[in-house]
Amino acid sequence: GESVVWSAGADATLACDAETHTMVLTVTSGCEFEWSVELTFDVTPVEVKTSTETATICEGQTYPWGDGEVSAAGSYPLEIKNEAGCVVEIKTLVLTVTPAETVEEVVEACDSYEWHGETYTKSGEYTYTENCRTEVLKLTINQTVYEEVTVTECYAYDWNGVTYTESGNYTYTTVAANGCDSIVTLHLTITAQTPEENPAL
Repeated sequence: GESVVWSAGADATLACDAETHTMVLTVTSGCEFEWSVELTFDVTPVEVKTSTETATICEGQTYPWGDGEVSAAGSYPLEIKNEAGCVVEIKTLVLTVTPAETVEEVVEACDSYEWHGETYTKSGEYTYTENCRTEVLKLTINQTVYEEVTVTECYAYDWNGVTYTESGNYTYTTVAANGCDSIVTLHLTITAQTPEENPAL
């Protein structure tokens, strides 16, 4: 009729920082004999790992950390626990916040404008952001002015300092009031020859 049981400490939940644990072993034999002994065991503490994470955000932004977000520069420790609730890792976030900068640029261009690898053909406000710097382009597009002129003359036609004696299409480029090219196309028809070219006239 002997029995050997752990009468105390067998199902105990140890503290996370425990270094020893005591259990009581009881031996009984009928009603005449009972013997108990207290045993102390060394406990290996939970190993706590440490790590550091660095991050940089722009002013006004947030960084996800733990169950929330942080936005101010500083160090933020985060405890990682196991199923027993013991801390097994401490991760520290070192956050840097860079001031935000906004720069505006006002530009007038003819027909199109190249900006940061893009071609813009319409007036408007455009933005480009890189890191914590935001550039704002206020763009005005002035179009090239095209004009056509049709003229019929007998012998010759003087146009912008040039005398034309043959029918044809001629162009003249100057600067319009908006600062862009003004291109005028002349459709000229000469209906007769000069007396020098045709003595019969």
